[in-house]
Amino acid sequence: MSKTTSLTVIVRQVLGPFLIGVTIYALLLGVCTVQYFTYFTAYFKDSKIIFYTVIWMAVIDVLLTVNAFAGLWYYVIEHFAEVDALEDTTWNFNLSPLFSTLTAVPVQIFLANRIRRFSNSRILFGALAALIVGTAVPAWIISVNLVRKSALTQREAAVRTAYVWLSLSVACDALLSALMIFYLWRQKTAFKRTNKIISRYVQLSIQSALPVTLCAIVILILGTTSAQTNIHYPFTLNLGRFYTLVVSTLLTLQTY
Repeated sequence: MSKTTSLTVIVRQVLGPFLIGVTIYALLLGVCTVQYFTYFTAYFKDSKIIFYTVIWMAVIDVLLTVNAFAGLWYYVIEHFAEVDALEDTTWNFNLSPLFSTLTAVPVQIFLANRIRRFSNSRILFGALAALIVGTAVPAWIISVNLVRKSALTQREAAVRTAYVWLSLSVACDALLSALMIFYLWRQKTAFKRTNKIISRYVQLSIQSALPVTLCAIVILILGTTSAQTNIHYPFTLNLGRFYTLVVSTLLTLQTY
């Protein structure tokens, strides 16, 4: 394989997915920004915990977008057409799993707290919180290992840990959605209007869980079939963004 052909393959398999992922990430930031604006201008009487959680997500969204573009700048501008640079990964890239948990964990805790309110069980909330934090631990391990060994070929060592992380993430999201639906159905009364609202939230819970779950499944599949490439990166990068969209959608629906 010639040097030109090798560069073309690396650009397509490594830099191409990175560019697509960052572009989608920026577009979804626009969607989130609109939802943040709707929330902060609607003057909801939410608790301070929810209010500051939304602020946390907004700040993290902006910082992670800047971080994603910084990584893109490194490959496209500073080291344009340099094969050696493309065969290595930056800390921006290596910390992607950890960054995903910065939004995923607060969102899942938020959903667990909703379940606590419906179930009136602090024990259930504590168990869910422990499961959520435990689910994030493999992602932290992946990022730490990648930072310590940033060469692209070292990523294979993180594949098995990624399987554990994503599998636990899918299971955790499915459990949260199932519990939410179960306790919502238990709230049904003889009043048609109340039941209609509950049915709407059940439908919304299912629709909210689908993007995150499908994204994690796609990452698992692509990570298995294309472990040597970055084909999975658009989904890995945007996994945390989907969590943000779940909460911002749930909160902004209070306006209707």
